[in-house]
Amino acid sequence: MKKTIYSIALAMAALVAMQSCTDDESTYGIDHTSIVINGIDSKYDVISFAGKHLQINPTVNSTFPESDLEYRWYMYNPNKGNMAGKDTAEVVSTDRNLDMEVKLLDGKYSFYYEVASKSTGYSQRSDIFEVTSASILSKGFYVLKENSEGNTDVDLYSTSENTLYADLLATRSTGALKGKPRALDIIPYLCYVNPDDGENAGGTCLSITTESDKVKWYRILDMTPIKDETNCTYDNKTDRKPYRTVYGDWSIYYFAGDGVYSTYNYSIMPSIGAFGTFGDTGSSIHIATAPSTTHSMVYWNETTKMFSFVDYNGSYYPTTDENYMPLGSYNLECIKALASYAGGETCCFLMKDPATGNRQLYFFSVGYGGAILTEVRDIDPALHAANANLIAVNGQQATIMYCIDNNRLYAYDLGGVNPERELPLQGIPANEQITYIANRWFNAGDTWDYLFIGTQSGDTYKVYMYEMVGGEPVGQPVKTISGKGKLRKVDYADPEITYPDITPLLDD
Repeated sequence: MKKTIYSIALAMAALVAMQSCTDDESTYGIDHTSIVINGIDSKYDVISFAGKHLQINPTVNSTFPESDLEYRWYMYNPNKGNMAGKDTAEVVSTDRNLDMEVKLLDGKYSFYYEVASKSTGYSQRSDIFEVTSASILSKGFYVLKENSEGNTDVDLYSTSENTLYADLLATRSTGALKGKPRALDIIPYLCYVNPDDGENAGGTCLSITTESDKVKWYRILDMTPIKDETNCTYDNKTDRKPYRTVYGDWSIYYFAGDGVYSTYNYSIMPSIGAFGTFGDTGSSIHIATAPSTTHSMVYWNETTKMFSFVDYNGSYYPTTDENYMPLGSYNLECIKALASYAGGETCCFLMKDPATGNRQLYFFSVGYGGAILTEVRDIDPALHAANANLIAVNGQQATIMYCIDNNRLYAYDLGGVNPERELPLQGIPANEQITYIANRWFNAGDTWDYLFIGTQSGDTYKVYMYEMVGGEPVGQPVKTISGKGKLRKVDYADPEITYPDITPLLDD
């Protein structure tokens, strides 16, 4: 028994001795070199090319004298591909505090801060922090419009500045684009030849087409034109009808009157960005995308009067019936392509018989191997959906088709269960004519999901943005934009848009 007690006491004494060694703060046998960095946030948002500065004042506590310390701020520049490691980062400042005028292309940049002792080489660095850079023109709601001369221009409501910048093509680029507006698309990662240095580059661009068959792509950073119908394809053909440009998963697609063209996006394969044809003999602006198939697309071919399909890798397939027999042509007019992702995936096209005026919905099941026609549904001529002059679809909250008939909003159930019903709209004066409707959302950063209602009164347009519950607008508009010109479409730009799911592809 005494032996056991003695052994326990000896073990406890040893533990106390070890603890004493651990807690000893004397300098005997211990190197007390220390650099501790604090006061740097994990994320910063900056506006570039506007004379603004990124300013960071970290706290540095060190056992070294100030005269022995040196400082470096490092940046990984994704536009130069240098994300491999420390040795590939650029030194952007050697000051203790960062005070850097922001002249960065739009995108996300990774930074870190390093403090080192000149005499010993001992160093410490901060955690990597993210800087999202956007020019004033790179974030906000773009309004495609017809100006007073009957040509195409765009306005931007900057969400960073809460300011409307009007007539950007006329005031910041090469002038309004000839003809009435046809389509506006905002394309991340579009490859192009940088007009500043002649090198291959990539970034977010605006694609604008007009009813005079003009097309031009603009670098959203500063509205510099980077390609048009004379140099957008490898064949340099200039007389094709341009419909629109669509951001897919791996590829970016140019839908034209003589077929669909594609190029890989900049993150997959940097290039000069010329589009190459892959198949089909026509297309249109009417396109529905299927996220479940890595954003493959079903579209209406206005040339052949057929439904067609393109997969995420740029391969063309004909559409089929449920017996896998290819669909033929239809003597129909396409009113709208509709895609809803509420509770699954609904892909359909609202079609019109030009002889009778009757409308039908053509429903497709979309897979990696193509699109299968599963249902053709007649629209009751007595419904507002059969007569509406404006059509849209809810994307995330409900499988409903929006219809504007006689300046009123109605909901048609694409599931075929609920009866058509009116959805009241608050806050719109009676003298304003509804000329536009769309459901647009943003699924990154500060997420939102709005029903857009556009109106026209004389030469003034307004865009009312409503929050929704179950796809139905609630309350007063949460945001209103107003400008001069005839409204055609509204789209949203943001440096956070890096994947197609973040914002929808709409046929609007």
